[in-house]
Amino acid sequence: MRIIRRRQRSLPVLRRVVFPVLKEVLPEDGQIGLDEQFYLLKMLYWDGTVRDSEKQFLRELKSEAKTITPEFEQLCETAFNANPTNWDVGGR
Repeated sequence: MRIIRRRQRSLPVLRRVVFPVLKEVLPEDGQIGLDEQFYLLKMLYWDGTVRDSEKQFLRELKSEAKTITPEFEQLCETAFNANPTNWDVGGR
């Protein structure tokens, strides 16, 4: 519970500070590579909640990227269609 509360308090910081920085750094070469996608997956799913602000961030990244890989397209579609909470990637 402490982690979830801490994450909720940090949401404004994500929107104001972290998302803009990531938008500058991640697609530096015009595409979102596999290592960058891995980082995005960790950011999106670490607390079991995919928020609308995170989905919007992905939409913006996708629209600003010069090249969209099939893997990044799949990452986006999975996140856009994910239940907001209570999902499970298996394992415990």
